[in-house]
Amino acid sequence: MPYARTARRFGLIPSLFAFPTATALLLVATLVVAPDVTQAQSGHFTPAAVNFSSVAVGSTSAVTSLTFTFDSSGTINAPSVLTQGAPNLDFTFAGNSSCTYNGANHIYQSGDTCTVNVKFKPLRPGTRYGAVVLYDSSANAIATAYLQGTGDGPLIVFPSNYVLTTFSNIGALSVALDSSGNIYLPTQTVQKVPAGCSSSSCITTLGGGLNHPTGVAVDGAGNVYVADIWNGAVKEVPPGCASSDCVTTLGGGFSYPEAVAVDGRGNVYVGDGAVKQMPAGCASSACVTTLGGGISSAVGLAVDGVGNVYAADYTALKEIPPGCATSDCVITRFAGPYYSIKGVALGASGDIYVTSRGDYGEGTGLLKVPAGCTTFDCAIWLLGGFLSSSSYADVAVDGSGSLYVVPSIQKLDPSNPPSLQFGTTEAGRISEDSPQTVTIENIGNQDIIISKTAYGKDFPENSGVSTDCPHAGTVSAGTSCTLSINFSPLLVSVAGPSTSLSESVSLTDNNLNGTNVMQSISVSGTETAPGPFGYLDMAVDARTRSTTVARSDNLLVLGWAADLHDGASVSQVQILIDGTAVGNAALGLSRTDVKNYPNSGWSFTYAVSSLSLATHTLSAVATNSLGGSTTLGGTTFTVATVSTGPPFGFVDQAVDASTKSTNVGQAGSLVVSGWAADPQDGAPVSQVQILIDGTTIGNATVGLSRPDVKGYPNSGWWLKVSASGLSLGTHTVSAVATDSQSKSTTLAGMRSITVTTGP
Repeated sequence: MPYARTARRFGLIPSLFAFPTATALLLVATLVVAPDVTQAQSGHFTPAAVNFSSVAVGSTSAVTSLTFTFDSSGTINAPSVLTQGAPNLDFTFAGNSSCTYNGANHIYQSGDTCTVNVKFKPLRPGTRYGAVVLYDSSANAIATAYLQGTGDGPLIVFPSNYVLTTFSNIGALSVALDSSGNIYLPTQTVQKVPAGCSSSSCITTLGGGLNHPTGVAVDGAGNVYVADIWNGAVKEVPPGCASSDCVTTLGGGFSYPEAVAVDGRGNVYVGDGAVKQMPAGCASSACVTTLGGGISSAVGLAVDGVGNVYAADYTALKEIPPGCATSDCVITRFAGPYYSIKGVALGASGDIYVTSRGDYGEGTGLLKVPAGCTTFDCAIWLLGGFLSSSSYADVAVDGSGSLYVVPSIQKLDPSNPPSLQFGTTEAGRISEDSPQTVTIENIGNQDIIISKTAYGKDFPENSGVSTDCPHAGTVSAGTSCTLSINFSPLLVSVAGPSTSLSESVSLTDNNLNGTNVMQSISVSGTETAPGPFGYLDMAVDARTRSTTVARSDNLLVLGWAADLHDGASVSQVQILIDGTAVGNAALGLSRTDVKNYPNSGWSFTYAVSSLSLATHTLSAVATNSLGGSTTLGGTTFTVATVSTGPPFGFVDQAVDASTKSTNVGQAGSLVVSGWAADPQDGAPVSQVQILIDGTTIGNATVGLSRPDVKGYPNSGWWLKVSASGLSLGTHTVSAVATDSQSKSTTLAGMRSITVTTGP
């Protein structure tokens, strides 16, 4: 039987007193150290423990010397300074230790001493557990001094970015972690999953002979404790133990142990209906003590750095302060009437994490109970419904704030900043999915001091949000703030029709007590160039201005377009008929009626002879130099064999027949002339009626030659009448043309004459 197992059975690792029956064949050492040493009952003594108290994360404590006195003769191997079983983490050698090999075959005599110098440099906030272990020459542990310290510092996580990873379904009902990130899962053995392991090939097996274990914990030396419920026992699995032969049964008198926890002094806490405590190495019921009172079903346990014990008692979370031995001093942190809680884990800022199983089919969820929360109402659901309502879940938390939940070994990691992706947005606008919010939480035990909060130029802060992090200020331990981010791309950021923008929003602060530490949140989105603006004024027959276009005629399309980026004109106005591009308009025409864009006019002429005799759709799409485009509008026109519009034309003149002046002598004659045509009949029209002051004075002669009127060379008309019947003064002269279908039009060019008494 290895000595380490024998020594632990009888409480010799280490004792403050020499064990009276130890033989000279065994090397036994006693630790002599002043801090934090207490005596347990029934003649058994707790291992000595050193508490480094609080040390800032990243800083190093003063050196503490641990002196070991040898109670019998023998040789030793080099000691280890461990953090939950791992070297070179929070607790390390400080140098100049004398507990070494001391040369080959050096024999320590009874009464000899040696020292181990230890320092504490916490890597994360919260309570850290360690140990100094002395070994004999056969690598058996002969003395263990437990170490404890608290790291002080802020720690930022992103609870809105919990990354859920499922490792494998080992089926364990409990989970524990050590400081190296190793995961311990008790089944018939203890499955050790190294940090980063994601397959069965890297899992190692510890111990053996377990029967339905439901609780697991790891102490500062790396010993694993298991609540072995169907064996009615609490088992200890030393580091490296790979079979049931090296598994030790602790304490005694347990009937249904469901939960286990361990503190920085090596004390073991057991949920066996009530909450029970035993010192390290306790091997019988004589050293088992019941804590508190009024707890009937402690199915989950955790203990903090000052000795407060937290118990999951069916629907209630209860706290047992140090030294509390009755129900009078037990504190109910919260009670949920419909939820059974099982797993309990503690965060550095005083937050408590519990798994809660719904009794009415709600499923199992993960709750956070913030520091100071004393009712179920202030508990926060982090994740719900991820297991069936019958699942027996447990939770553990590591130094970075990641949560591990069983039985399916799901890791919820909030330590990484999220990346935000916004929807495609036109320059100068705010995206439809803005704002997006990132939560920053300080799960450490000291304040975050923000020296700078910086937003991207295209990803500004959404103003007026009261919960947003200060641009410079404090985020207290255990509290949170938000970053409310808009995607509002600037016009100057556009480099084409669409531009992918990637920027960052950052905090500069003292995370983990660092200087100018930056957390950077990647933000991205696609910006599109802003389109031009304008209007499609008309699409008509170029001759008649009718929306019915003769097949032999041209279609005339007019409008205007301008651009915020380029001004006027735009780069292109494309004309589409029935959705097919047929050409580009001429740009830069004068449009004095368009305010601020006097050269924004455009025109397009198109021969419709190739189009079918039907109604067609027409649209115009304006494009700017960046490739941004806008549909300016749409309309319809009809292609017909001939145009069916009314006649059209112009009054060229109304003058004195002799003088050709608009002053017409009463004794002379008035001559009125012009041209008139009809889209159906051509020229001449059927009639051109001449009116003075709205009264008909005669019909003009039509069909006269007008070679200057394109397409209608015989559209001229003329009328000469005596002015003697006209009163002296000013008169208006107009002409009304009528076609063969009796459609009429008052011709453009109404004239004004003045009748005088002169010749």
